[in-house]
Amino acid sequence: MHPVIALNGFGLTGVGGSAAYPLAISAAARRTDRAAPVNVAALAQKTFIVLFAIRFSNRAVVPAAILLSKALAPPAASIAAEPVQTHG
Repeated sequence: MHPVIALNGFGLTGVGGSAAYPLAISAAARRTDRAAPVNVAALAQKTFIVLFAIRFSNRAVVPAAILLSKALAPPAASIAAEPVQTHG
């Protein structure tokens, strides 16, 4: 994948997220089950918990994936040492 395409994808994801959060806050404020400030605070608290969980997962999962990808890669010497057989 080309880096410019990836950066554009991340940018579009950010635009989508930045549009969704104000809409979610507005929807929470319009609910009638509790007072509007309580609903907005509950949504904000859940959002922060999810944000911290994502940050933790990036710090834990990404290094583990890098280590596993290196461990699962075939050794370079065994690939180069195999003779190429041709029939003809």
